[in-house]
Amino acid sequence: MKQDASKLLRQLSVGREHHRAGRLREAERAYRDVLRRDRGNPVALSLLGVIAAQEGRHAAAADFLAKALARDTQNIELHHQLAAAYRQMGDYQRAYDAYRRAAALPERFLDAHVECAFCAEEVARQAAERGDGAGEAQWRKRAAEQLREVGRLHTEVLSVVRALMAFRRAIELDPGNAELLCDTADLLTKMGRPSEGEPLYRQAIAADQHCGRAHNNLGIALRDLGRREEAEAAFRHALELEPDRVEAVYALGSGRLMNLCYRSDVSAEALFEAHRSWGAALVARQTEPAPVFANIRDTERRLRVGYVSPDFREHSTNHYFGPLLSRHDSGVVEVYLYGEVREPDAVTKRYQDRVQRWRSTVGMSDAEFRRCVAEDRIDVLIDLAGHTASTRLPALAVKPAPVTATWLGYPCTTGLPTIDYRLTDALADPPGAADHQHTETLIRLPGCFLCYEPPPGLPRVTPAPGLANGHVTFGSFNNLAKVTPEVVETWAAILREVPRSRLLLKSKLFADATVRQSYADRFLSLGIAGERLDFRPMIPNQIEHLGTYSEVDIGLDPFPYNGTTTTSEAMWMGVPVVTLIGDHHASRVGLSLVTQAGLAHLAATDRAGYVRIAADLARDLGALNALRLPLRERLRASPHGDAPRFARNFEAALREIWRRWCASEPL
Repeated sequence: MKQDASKLLRQLSVGREHHRAGRLREAERAYRDVLRRDRGNPVALSLLGVIAAQEGRHAAAADFLAKALARDTQNIELHHQLAAAYRQMGDYQRAYDAYRRAAALPERFLDAHVECAFCAEEVARQAAERGDGAGEAQWRKRAAEQLREVGRLHTEVLSVVRALMAFRRAIELDPGNAELLCDTADLLTKMGRPSEGEPLYRQAIAADQHCGRAHNNLGIALRDLGRREEAEAAFRHALELEPDRVEAVYALGSGRLMNLCYRSDVSAEALFEAHRSWGAALVARQTEPAPVFANIRDTERRLRVGYVSPDFREHSTNHYFGPLLSRHDSGVVEVYLYGEVREPDAVTKRYQDRVQRWRSTVGMSDAEFRRCVAEDRIDVLIDLAGHTASTRLPALAVKPAPVTATWLGYPCTTGLPTIDYRLTDALADPPGAADHQHTETLIRLPGCFLCYEPPPGLPRVTPAPGLANGHVTFGSFNNLAKVTPEVVETWAAILREVPRSRLLLKSKLFADATVRQSYADRFLSLGIAGERLDFRPMIPNQIEHLGTYSEVDIGLDPFPYNGTTTTSEAMWMGVPVVTLIGDHHASRVGLSLVTQAGLAHLAATDRAGYVRIAADLARDLGALNALRLPLRERLRASPHGDAPRFARNFEAALREIWRRWCASEPL
C-alpha cells in the first residue's frame, strides 16, 4: 500500500511539473494515469478540473471538481473552484449553492459569503428580466442574508466601515428585514452614531412591531442621545413583548439606578433610598432559603476569594483590578474569577492564566451561579460591577458566600442587604454621613480605594502645550452622560474667564454629528463660539488616546459624577485636573485622586471656586508646566500608583472582614 501511495505521489508530481510548464496534454495524461490507479483521487480530479477551466471547458471542469468534492467535502478551495466554473457557465444558481456550502464550513470564510451574495443578486437580476417578480424577491432576500453575514464577520474583526457597507447594501435588497435593520442600527450605535441608528430601529419596528430587540435597542440609542423618558418607554415596550429580555430588565432596574448617579438634582439621601428600595424589593422576591455556611472558621488560613464581573476583558477597570490580581500573595489568597464575559479577549486569557479557577457565568441562572460559588467553597465573594451593564448583582440577593463585598466598578451602594461590605477610602466616603448612605458596612483602605496601572508603552509627559500655542487648552475625555447642563455652564464660565482659551472634549458620541451640534449649540447659547471648541470621537488605540493629553493643559472633572480612569490617565500624562467636591462617593472620587497626586488644592467646594481654580491655573503657564512634568512620578510613588503596597492593604482588609465572620455566631 505504501508503494502504491508513493507511485501516486510521484505521478502527481510529474503531472504538476508538466502543468507548470504549460504542457497541458502531458499533465492531463499524468493525472488520468493517477485516476486509473485511484479512481476517485480528489487531487487528480481537481487538477483535471483546472486544466478544463484553463481551456474554457467549464462544464467539464465543473464535473471534475464535483467528483473531487465527493471525496474531499471540507476543501474550501474546491468549493470555490466549482463555483467559479458554474459562474463561467452562467449558472449563477448552482454557483450560489457551491459558495453557500463553502460558507457553511467551520472556517466561515468571508469571501464565500461575498461571492454568495453576488451570485444571488445575479439570479435576482435574471428573474427580473424574465418578469418573475416572486423569484426576484426571493433571491434578493437570499443576497441580503449573505450580506448580513458579511457585515457580522466584518464586525467581529472590527472592520466596521466594511460591515456598514455590507449592511446598507443588504437593506437595499431586503428593506423590510427587522433583524437586518437592527444589526445595522446596533453597529451605528456602537460606533457612537445613535442619531443614525434611531431611524433604523424605527424602521425595524414598522416592519415588525413585535420585535423586542428593536424596541430595546431603540431605548439604548435614545438614552445615548439624552432622551431618557423616551428611552424608558422603549425599554418598557421591549419588556412587554419579551418579559425576560435581559437588557430591558437591566435598563429599568440597575440601569435606572446608574443613571441617577449622573444627575445633579438627586440628593445623596434620595440616591441611597432608591438603591435601598431596589435591594429590599429584590431580596423580598427570593424564595431560596438563606444558606448555612460550613467554611472552616480559621482566621489565619489561606482565603478563597472570588471576584465577580462582566469586565474581565479590555475595559477601564482592568487598570485597577489587573495590578491587584497580579500582586495578590498566593500564600494569603486563592483567587477564583466568575466572569460574565460574553466576548473574551486577550485580557480575559491573561486573567484565566493567573488564577486558581475561572468560571464563565454567561447563561447561568442566579441559582446556578450560587451553586458554583458554594461548590468552590468561597470564603469572600467580591462584586466588581455594582449596577453597571451585565451585572450579576441579582445572584447575590441570596448570600452565596459567608462574606460578601463590593468594590471598584460602581460609585454608590448596591442597596442589597445581602452584601456585607463596600471597600472605599476616607476621602471618597468620609466617616459619618457616608456610612448612612450605604446598606453595606464601609471598609476604608489606607490612602486610596484603588491603584492605577497604565498600559505598557505609555507616551512621555510633554511640556504644557500652551507654552507653544499661546493659549490654554482645557480638556475632558469623559462619558458625555457626565457632562450635564450644569457642567456645560461651569465650563463655559471658565472659557469666558480665560480669554482665547479653548476646550477639547473627547467622547465616543462625538462621532455623531447630531450630538456634536447639540453641544456646540449649548456652548453658543452661553457665549462660547464654535472655534473655541474641539469635539473628538474616541480613539480605539489606547496609546494614541493617551497621547492626546499632550494637547491639553488643564483637565476638567465633571460633576456630580466625577471621572475615575479619565482623571487617572490625565494625571499620569502630566495633566492636572480641577474637580468639584460633592456629598457622595461619585462626586468625591476626584478629591481622592487629586489628593494622591499632592493636588488637593485643585478640589473646589463650589462651582465658583471650581471656575476660580481653573482660571488661576491658566494664568501662569510656567507654574503649570512645573506642576506637569513631575506629576507622573509623584503618582507612581503614591498609594494610587504603588500596586504592591495596595495589594497588601487590600489583603489586610480581606483578613479583617474574614476575622469578623469567624468571630460571629454560627446560625
